[in-house]
Amino acid sequence: MRRPPEQLLTEPYTSLVGDDIHVWDFVLSEQRPRYKALRALLDPAELTRAARLAIDRKHPEYVICRGVLRSLLGYYTGCDPCALRFDRNPYGKPFLDAAHNAGDTRFNLSHSGDRALIAVTRGYEVGVDLEQIRENIDYLGIAQRFFAPSEVEALAALPADLQRPAFFLAWTRKEALLKGIGEGFFSHINAVEVPLDPRVPTRVLAINHDAWRPSRWSLYHRRLVPDYVVAVALGHEHMKVHWFCWEANR
Repeated sequence: MRRPPEQLLTEPYTSLVGDDIHVWDFVLSEQRPRYKALRALLDPAELTRAARLAIDRKHPEYVICRGVLRSLLGYYTGCDPCALRFDRNPYGKPFLDAAHNAGDTRFNLSHSGDRALIAVTRGYEVGVDLEQIRENIDYLGIAQRFFAPSEVEALAALPADLQRPAFFLAWTRKEALLKGIGEGFFSHINAVEVPLDPRVPTRVLAINHDAWRPSRWSLYHRRLVPDYVVAVALGHEHMKVHWFCWEANR
């Protein structure tokens, strides 16, 4: 058995089974001292992509996220993190090559601002989305462009102080679900409908796509510190979410 990462654990995560989802939260800036060690885990394709991202200064975020992802998946699969190989479905969703994934480990990653999340499960598709609640966006205009008409009406009907957090809540729910389904986001964002009211339980209201079944997807959401919101989707009727913190320099 590989030695697990030296991070804060509230329970053993070797027990990842059934409808369990392990969600790892980390702060990107806190990982900067480990940048070289995390970069050393990347394969040539990832290093090439990191070099391209250097133009807009996004390469540190990419390197840190990919390095942490490899570290985690190395433990869950029992493989050397450097030896892991990834493939993508026709819509770009990454998954582990079967040769390094005997336990059918599946994952999804999201980052926004200075935070990132990695969700890990076994046997079921998973999607996660993290969004920083920002003040300088036209959330009503974006909703009118991308949301279903019923969702736009529901958003406009909310009290003014709830509209912005409701928009980000709905956006994360939609994106987590579509990332889990794995068929692209902007091309299908108005094909899924979710509650807009933060006071309403999280669930899938409708999926207007013949190839998808809404009954087999479950949703979870939470606020992550005051200005971040998170949603997780699992391709199963139920989910048990276990939250872990990946801390730097433990």
